[in-house]
Amino acid sequence: PALTGPIGWLTLGRWIDRRSVNRVLLVQYVPHGWGCGAMNIGLCFWLLYRRVIRGDEVRVMFHEVAMPFVVYPLRHNLQAVVHRVMAIILLAAAKHVYVSIPAFGQMLKRLSLGMRSPVCLPVPSNVPRIDDAAAVAEVRRAVTGGATSASIRSEERRVGKECRSR
Repeated sequence: PALTGPIGWLTLGRWIDRRSVNRVLLVQYVPHGWGCGAMNIGLCFWLLYRRVIRGDEVRVMFHEVAMPFVVYPLRHNLQAVVHRVMAIILLAAAKHVYVSIPAFGQMLKRLSLGMRSPVCLPVPSNVPRIDDAAAVAEVRRAVTGGATSASIRSEERRVGKECRSR
């Protein structure tokens, strides 16, 4: 069911309750995939309810934690705040917390005031690691045409403004 509102949560909850007594819910935390404009706080509270009231074991795998705070566009700062609130609620709901990269673990440790130490479970990749800095630089030059990351961001902003003005 769509997990963007109470009907979806109720439907899924009933389905889960019929399946087992010892329930383990593994949640893949990717707020942009949860609907509600990437601000689905209700789903986080539903998972907290499932743990506290229904007795489910909630495990959360954080593939991302929160959007960064930015100067422009300002509306992204609202998402940055809400993502942190969502993460705090899930930290309270989860018995086990996993992260895909260590940096997310540090952020979650700060959000939990040091009360949680997430376990890092890196996602395997079939992309080979290249330890040859010169080869990496050559590939980067070939892909970007020699442009620097600053000029690429400038071009992205220009194109974004054109799209918004249409």
